[in-house]
Amino acid sequence: MCKACPKAYGQTGAKVCRGKKNNHHANHGAVPNDKVNLLKRDFEAKTIHQKWCTDITYIHVQKEGWTYLASVMDLCSRKIIGYAYGISMTVELAVEAVKSACLNVKDTQGIILHSDLGSQYTSQTFERYLSRHGILHSFSRKGNPYDNACIESFHSVMKKEDIYLHTYQDFREARRAILEYIEGWYNRKRIHSAIGYMIPQQKEEEELKRQNKLSTFCVQSIDISPILMTYLEDGRCSLSNNMSGNSIRSVVA
Repeated sequence: MCKACPKAYGQTGAKVCRGKKNNHHANHGAVPNDKVNLLKRDFEAKTIHQKWCTDITYIHVQKEGWTYLASVMDLCSRKIIGYAYGISMTVELAVEAVKSACLNVKDTQGIILHSDLGSQYTSQTFERYLSRHGILHSFSRKGNPYDNACIESFHSVMKKEDIYLHTYQDFREARRAILEYIEGWYNRKRIHSAIGYMIPQQKEEEELKRQNKLSTFCVQSIDISPILMTYLEDGRCSLSNNMSGNSIRSVVA
């Protein structure tokens, strides 16, 4: 039963959601020689925008049939930071999800993005986009969905808490529902056990505050005494190597 989501309960009573049983011990393949598994099932991240994971899932609607949702999760906050929804499972869909994840990130250099070996993620178009932004691509081993367990889990939870409880008439109706679930529920109201039963948005904000405090502390702690610098604009300020960061003097001409 979907205890985590109030949508699972209607006026007629509780609805039961049955999930598919998976083989937790599957260990079928390896990463191809030209690919690397950088993540290695280490789903912990010290801060946000350090490790991301992405995947595409299927959603059925009455009019168009199968539609596709590509999502990107930050492994520190467990927030869905990027997604794209379309009627075709294309390379462009996969790229658009990562683009949306990058929108609010000043520096993407060195971020690890983990995906499976799907053709969208192994394409030259996708690889070129990651390369331009300095994002490091990590791949699951063939036949090992648990190498990408976090994003797989999100898609499974979303379907049990929302998708399977409704029949969507068309793409537009499903798109509204997906947006509402991700932005209105999952990111901003649903607690997550992996982050100490916090809300993903709350966890992200906490990390941003911590980063800001750390940046301020680093700036205030800079020792500029080894620097030999003389700035004589209008003869007002002089700074030389015998002055510490706490003893900057203004010299009035």
